[in-house]
Amino acid sequence: MAPRKLPILGPLQPIWDAWREHQEFIDGMPNIYFENVIRIQFNEIDDHEKAGHPPERTTNEIVDVMSICLNWLRSRGLDDQGVADAIAARVPRFDDTASIIRKYNEEYGL
Repeated sequence: MAPRKLPILGPLQPIWDAWREHQEFIDGMPNIYFENVIRIQFNEIDDHEKAGHPPERTTNEIVDVMSICLNWLRSRGLDDQGVADAIAARVPRFDDTASIIRKYNEEYGL
């Protein structure tokens, strides 16, 4: 029995695949589009929390942000393997998460 091939993007693969039919719409979309739709998602997250909705509603909106980010990478010409490769190349940055926290604190006051 041959080993089962795992999806390139793991549990994110179904999200990636769902947007394939909209490739032409997404191709070359300007950064401002993604900035705006992510801002809308944050507003929806805030609305759910203010309304006291179940936590799953907020979780769903955060997953939607992940979907938007995948499409942002798609708009830059990456396929699913390219996204996986970009993630793998970025992983060493997360070896020092304290420096990431420090950067945002020192540079942005967060």
